[in-house]
Amino acid sequence: MHAKKRLVKVIVLMTLLTTIGQAQQVSRRQRWQYCAITLVTAVFPGTDPQPKTRVSATVSICYFEVNGCRREEVKFDLDEADFRKSLGPNDGTTMSYFLDKASQHAMAIAFSKLGDDGWELVGESPLTFAAERNNQAIYFKRRKP
Repeated sequence: MHAKKRLVKVIVLMTLLTTIGQAQQVSRRQRWQYCAITLVTAVFPGTDPQPKTRVSATVSICYFEVNGCRREEVKFDLDEADFRKSLGPNDGTTMSYFLDKASQHAMAIAFSKLGDDGWELVGESPLTFAAERNNQAIYFKRRKP
């Protein structure tokens, strides 16, 4: 009876060691890709004498690669007249309000795109490149295929 217990313990121990070894092997093989939303801009395109009736917002995504940053831009155009129709009585109507709303829409599109592509939000922090300094960057990761 004592030998059976010892045999069971040995089998359980061997099973655990095998499982741990396999888990370590899998974790060593996991490789990740990273990207970040590094810049959000919104402007009234066109020349100054023209009335400002459209806001154009752009979100810049940097995909971190061995050769550097591969950029992709997500754009959203907001027509002021159409947008005003959707406003409630307590919504703002200033130019900065329209710039903010266009930026929010562009960010929503970028987040949705990244999520659909398998990217997971991991955090935010300041990011500085030589040519640009941002207050915050939003970081994502996904497993490499």
